[in-house]
Amino acid sequence: MSSQLPPDQINILADLLGSLSRLVVKGSALTQKELEILLLGAGLESAPGYLDEIRRWGKLLSELRKWPSEEARGITVEALKLRGLPEASILLAVSTVMEGAGDSTKLFDSIKYSGKKSKSSLRVVPEKLELVLSAGEGVHSEFIVEGGPGQIVVENDQLKISPQQFGEKPTQISIIVEPFTADLLFTTLKFISSKETIEIPVIIQWDVSLTSSSPSPESENNMLNTYEAVEPACIKGFSIVTNQSQLASSVSDLLKKAGEAARIGALDKAIDILLEANRISPDNIQLHLNLASYYQTKGDFRSACVEWETALDLDPRNISVCLQLACCYNQLNRFTDAIILLETIDDSVSVGTKDRLGILRTLAMAYYNIGKHEKAIELLDKAQKIRFDSKLALLQKAWQRSANYEDTP
Repeated sequence: MSSQLPPDQINILADLLGSLSRLVVKGSALTQKELEILLLGAGLESAPGYLDEIRRWGKLLSELRKWPSEEARGITVEALKLRGLPEASILLAVSTVMEGAGDSTKLFDSIKYSGKKSKSSLRVVPEKLELVLSAGEGVHSEFIVEGGPGQIVVENDQLKISPQQFGEKPTQISIIVEPFTADLLFTTLKFISSKETIEIPVIIQWDVSLTSSSPSPESENNMLNTYEAVEPACIKGFSIVTNQSQLASSVSDLLKKAGEAARIGALDKAIDILLEANRISPDNIQLHLNLASYYQTKGDFRSACVEWETALDLDPRNISVCLQLACCYNQLNRFTDAIILLETIDDSVSVGTKDRLGILRTLAMAYYNIGKHEKAIELLDKAQKIRFDSKLALLQKAWQRSANYEDTP
């Protein structure tokens, strides 16, 4: 009897269970050479005990393929659980073998790659993640997926997903994107069940012009001087403020505390702090900018829109805010609103190169989603002429192939 591998090593090997199930469906005998190649591909060829462990998994799945009954399914699931594997990975592998036992070619021919909702039970919300962030800023967002069992394949090391498996009922998936060295990240997340794969595009732009900084007390005073009167306010953890100087200092302190909370990932706490500060200084644009950014990072695009709109009312000529609001409109499928907002920017407003690129890319996304593919491709082409980006070029080619396919009788 072979010894059980530690849980951390089982988790490292768990991704190979899906590969084993697909090989079994294709009728592979899972020879030692084949198993060694699998380990080699995963960079695990030199680890002791790994070959014996995946050989055991392969035998269990091969037996299931020979006798694909509900009883065999149940005992195989239990047997793989005894090996310490994640339940979702087990259920996906077992379902793959069961459904492929009769005709393996039909199983693989039936897999569909689509970013849209299908008639199958697999469903992912939202259907894409598209953001514009400040330089050096990370993202913490969420997806809801149902229709498993299944697993998520991440194709870029900048993205961290937890958990990487999901079940039949709605599962909340957390996604963290680390700050990127380039100014654009374009990749996909693959949500895979035994019958279907849904690809979710992830498009994130980093704009150095959006780097936020807490305003100084002096700038706070300048804003507060426009008020005719300020009501006293009591904030948790702070004494009552009764004059403009104390008020500015209090708001500045709250901005600082919110920033500290956000840096450690406590976005809900940061938002609560800023909402308290907003009661003191409702026309403080920095509060609305930070609130919008935190809401957007959380994936709460409706709340983010409210804050970006408020900030734009306070500073109508701020192109960066205008761009952020348009990106939120796109996230909420308000594509026409995004187009109107960006195409009505006053010609007298100076637009920097980065903002111009952001406008073109965001407009392209909006036009593409309302079916005006030629216009979208034209806008991406303009962006590429300003500054070529290899990842954006891949997106442009994908759109061109899609447009050519639709034009084919």
